Amino acid sequence: MTITHPARLAALLLSCCLFPVGAMAQDDGGGGGGEGGDGQGGSRTASIQLQKDLAVLQGNPDAASQDCLDALKELHKTQDMVAAEEARTKDQDLEVARDVLETDFETAAQVCTPDAASLCDKSGASPTPAMAKACAALQTASHDPRGDDEDDETGGAGSGGHHRPHHGGPDDGS
Repeated sequence: MTITHPARLAALLLSCCLFPVGAMAQDDGGGGGGEGGDGQGGSRTASIQLQKDLAVLQGNPDAASQDCLDALKELHKTQDMVAAEEARTKDQDLEVARDVLETDFETAAQVCTPDAASLCDKSGASPTPAMAKACAALQTASHDPRGDDEDDETGGAGSGGHHRPHHGGPDDGS
């Protein structure tokens, strides 16, 4: 009976690691959803962050909190819903489902990152090579100034104007 927690986490980890990358790349490159351009960047960022979190948590699945497991479970349900909707039709409901999926990615990444960071902190001076690599990737992600601030315009005082002023030069107004 105690196997349920690690077995469920393992299934969720595998499904979250394998499906989102393909879905994000396929949606970005081939589909006809041009209006969701900004949202796609946020989803991709959250997907990458979540993959880094899950790479760490695979080293010790018991380190994942119940909140993290619940967020992954919700993400998996939404992925299934979006896949079914994409197979059925392309309509307004699909755009709503994609928005929900993006939110679920962001939520899962936010909830699982502290668990992964805590596991890295506890791994000590001699982690396994896989854990060291996963923790290094996680630390790189947490220091990345691009992060997911581009999606959160209200809280990014330092990052909001970093990439915009470079576009508009003196020739822009003539």
